[in-house]
Amino acid sequence: MIKISKLSLINMQIFNTEASIRELNGTLYEQRMNLDRLEKTYIDLQRSQTEFQQYKNFCTTPRLSNHTWHGRLARDFESFQESEIEVSYQSISKKQLDSILQQLKNEIQSIKQSITSIEGNISFRESKLSGLRDQRRKELMA
Repeated sequence: MIKISKLSLINMQIFNTEASIRELNGTLYEQRMNLDRLEKTYIDLQRSQTEFQQYKNFCTTPRLSNHTWHGRLARDFESFQESEIEVSYQSISKKQLDSILQQLKNEIQSIKQSITSIEGNISFRESKLSGLRDQRRKELMA
């Protein structure tokens, strides 16, 4: 009678440990998918930032010649292009996109740490499961 209840306890622990491992594997899969998605997003955003920077000259064109437009309004317009539009363009490229890239990088690092933790947890539980199975074998042999 004592053997059966000890064996039942071991079987219950095995069942619970296996369920825990399955749940952790599901979480690990989700985290790896999130990591893959974020890394692709990071690369795409870096490319977009580079492309965005290459088009900077479009914010200050067209340049006005004496034949198209001249005088105070033309100078004011050119000044606006250089001081407002170009500065805003650079702000988007540098400050805003750099900030988003840094946030993505931080989240990628956080997910990598989470994956490492989950893998360690799975390894620990698999080791525990192996020990429980050995224990069950010994109980069945006794």
